[in-house]
Amino acid sequence: MKYIFLITFLFIIFGCTSPRPLDPLFQWPATNIAEADSLILDYERHRVSVEKMHNKRSIVERFCSVARCYPDNRLLQMRSLYLQACTISNKEKASVDSFIDDAMLRSDSALSPYDWHSMKGLKAEFGNDLYERYFMVLDNIKYFADIDAKPELSRNFIIAGNILVELHDSVKAMEYYKKAERSQLILT
Repeated sequence: MKYIFLITFLFIIFGCTSPRPLDPLFQWPATNIAEADSLILDYERHRVSVEKMHNKRSIVERFCSVARCYPDNRLLQMRSLYLQACTISNKEKASVDSFIDDAMLRSDSALSPYDWHSMKGLKAEFGNDLYERYFMVLDNIKYFADIDAKPELSRNFIIAGNILVELHDSVKAMEYYKKAERSQLILT
C-alpha cells in the first residue's frame, strides 16, 4: 500500500510539472520544437518593440507551417490558432472569436496557464459582452502580475483601459493606461 502512495506521489510531482518557460520576459512554455519556440519569441520581441512589426504575418505563417508538421503537439496547435487570431484585423471580430474558441477548446489551463491566459486576453480584447470581457481581463491581470510577466501584464492593463472607455469610465481607464505605461518603462 505504501508503494502505491509513493508511486502516485512521484507521478504527481514529476509527471505533472509544467514545461519550462522559453524566456524570463516572455514566459511561453517550451514546446520542445526549437523552430516553433524560436518563432514565438521572435513574434513577441517584435510585438513589444517600438518599430512596427512588418513581418508579423511571415512569422505567423512560418509558425503555422511548423505546427502542421506536429499535429499531436497540443501547445503548437493552440499557439498556431492564437497567432492566427492575433493577425486578424479588428474588423473581423467573429474570426478572432472562432480561432480563440477553437484554441481554448484544445487547451488545458493546467498544462499551460500562460497560453490559457494569453488566449483569454485576446478574447477579452475582442469579445462582445463588456462586463464578461472586463472580468476576464481582471483575472488575467492577477495571473500575469503573480508570475511577473510584464509584457502581458501591460497588454492586459491596456485592454482593461479600452474596455473601461467603452463603459464610459474614462477616469478608471486612465488609471489602467498609466499602469500599462509604468509596466512598459520597466521593459526598456
